[in-house]
Amino acid sequence: MRVSRQDIPAYVYWECSNCQDSGVIQGWQGSPYDLRPPRHVDEPGLITIEVTDDEHVELRRLQVLDLDCERVVWGAYRDTGRLLMTGTNEELDDLAGSVAFEANHLKERRRQRRLDELSDKLAATLSPFG
Repeated sequence: MRVSRQDIPAYVYWECSNCQDSGVIQGWQGSPYDLRPPRHVDEPGLITIEVTDDEHVELRRLQVLDLDCERVVWGAYRDTGRLLMTGTNEELDDLAGSVAFEANHLKERRRQRRLDELSDKLAATLSPFG
C-alpha cells in the first residue's frame, strides 16, 4: 500500500502496490483517525521532548497506546533536524506508563531494555507539578 498526504487541499491518496487500485480520502481532519496534535506546539503547558529515530520506531511499535498517546507519537515533527514530540504533562506521563507496561510484558531482553530506557527518558521530562 502506498499512501501520501497532501495538506492543501487536505487529501490522503492511496494506491495498492499489488493491484493498482487507488483512491482519495478527504474529510478526515478532526475525525478519530486524525492523529495530528489538535493544538499548536507553542501553547502554554505543553512539553516538547526530542527522540531519536530509533526511539520513535519503538514508540510506533507499541500495542497499548490510547488515542492521546497515539497523537503524541504520530504527531512527531522535525525541526532543524531534530525529531520532536509534544504533549501535556499527563499525556507524556501516560505514554511513559504505556512504554513501561509493554517493557514489563516482553520476553525479548534487548527490546525490554530499550523500552525501559525510553520510559525513563519520558518520565525525566515531566514537570514535578504536573
